[in-house]
Amino acid sequence: MEKEYKGTKICAVQGDITKTEGLDVLVIGADESLYLDSGVCKAIHSIAGPELLQEVKKLGGCKTGEARITGAFDANADFIIHTAAPKWQDGMHDEVKLLSSCYKSILTLAAENKAKNIGLPSLGTGVYHFPLDLASETAINTAKKFVDENAGALESITWILFDEQTFKTYEAAITAMV
Repeated sequence: MEKEYKGTKICAVQGDITKTEGLDVLVIGADESLYLDSGVCKAIHSIAGPELLQEVKKLGGCKTGEARITGAFDANADFIIHTAAPKWQDGMHDEVKLLSSCYKSILTLAAENKAKNIGLPSLGTGVYHFPLDLASETAINTAKKFVDENAGALESITWILFDEQTFKTYEAAITAMV
């Protein structure tokens, strides 16, 4: 699924983010230490090699809603952007605001580093239990707002989603984007 918006392709594909070609940036969602031993984080660390973990440790973590950038080492990109995604509690603890902040921080870092094509997972919907519909809507709306404010900064923003349900949910959110 792909939709062109003000010169930027906003896409959702079903696949393995570690095997996707043509990206300048891969994104990892983690905790405030910027490392989780599961999911996309573990998968990207395994292909990037041990140097990535060494560089992540030097960053000293970040607050929930923020992001940091490293080299990609042996991963199939130029950079990896790490973000501390929010854990879903009950929707009354600024979870949506924090998730939106993750995406804004990621997209800003990518643009500041002259990256053009970024690949993201669905942040917060794995071990952090963010409701999928709300997470996809937040992701797409934040990307749209970023493009509104930074037209031409990125060529493509692509969510690379492992399972069919997540893909279809993001596909619907992109289709609904006005």
